This record gives sequence, structure tokens and C-alpha cells, in this order.
Amino acid sequence: DSETYNVIVFACRDVKSVKIPSFIEIISEGSFSYCEKLDDVQFSDDTKLRIIEKYSFYNSSITKFTLPSGVTHICDFAFSWCDKLEKFEIKSDSKLTYIGRHAFSYTSISKFDFPSQLQFLGRQSFFYCEKLRSVKLPNNPNIKKIEDHTFYNCSQLKHVDFQNNNNIEIICKNSFRLCTQLEE
Repeated sequence: DSETYNVIVFACRDVKSVKIPSFIEIISEGSFSYCEKLDDVQFSDDTKLRIIEKYSFYNSSITKFTLPSGVTHICDFAFSWCDKLEKFEIKSDSKLTYIGRHAFSYTSISKFDFPSQLQFLGRQSFFYCEKLRSVKLPNNPNIKKIEDHTFYNCSQLKHVDFQNNNNIEIICKNSFRLCTQLEE
């Protein structure tokens, strides 16, 4: 009943595929964590999803994920240890403003294009993403700092495109440590 429920709290750990109902606004902490058979997550075009809370998909088996445009927050550890996650798509009209710490740590994402609305990029958000090769951060007045260990040990990272972002004032210690393939 969409008048009563707008949060997903828990999923069976053996679920393989899920379509999130349009009235869901929050995927709560740990909802799909340890869903080791979960491969496919879909959303309707009219989804109202706004928040993906801590550990929501932690250590699940998703391989790709298309973020609905209305999502504003991806919280701490939301996709951490999703080691099969290779593709994370963010639409051009994304309202995403917040990526929490360790949000994508230990994933197999190869490319990440940050949305222009982003305001916060947490520490260690791409920690040990050893297959990450390319990152694009558009000119964004809100992002002034790349936090500690944000891209630590992204050993295949070759290309970082700040798109003439003159607003970045601080790149913290070890932000790109062990990014041994970094060219730009």
C-alpha cells in the first residue's frame, strides 16, 4: 500500500532479481546486503526513490546498476564489496548530491562519471576499486576537496578528468595513492 509504505526494509537473501515499486523512497540499511544471488535491480520510470542507505547492497552480486534520477544520497558502504558490480550508470539529469564513505569500495566498476549536482564525495568512496580506469568530475562549484584515500589503490586508474574544475582547492593525502597507472 503506497500510502503506508515507502521504505524497503529487508529482502530474502536468495533473491535473484528485483523490481523496486515506484512508491518506494528509501532502500534502508542492509536491505539487500549479502544477497549473493542478486544480479538484477530494476526501477520503474516513475520511481520516487531518493535515498540508498548504508550497506543497502553491501556484498551482493549485482553486476550493473542504473541510478534513478531522483536519488539524492548514496550512503556509506551502500555498494561496498559488490565485487561483481562492473557498470554503474548515472543519468545526465541526476539529482545525486551525496556519495558516502566507502560507497563503492571493492567494486569492479571500470568507469565513473560524477553528476554535476554532487556536493559531497566521502572518504575512501572508491577504495580498492582495482578495475576503475576512468573518472570524470564535471566543473562543479560544490566539490572543493578530494578526501583522504578516495581513490586509494585504484591500481588500473589511468585517466582522471576534472574538466577544468577550478574549484578543487584540496586533494588530501593519499587520495590517489597506489594508483600506479595514472597518466592524467
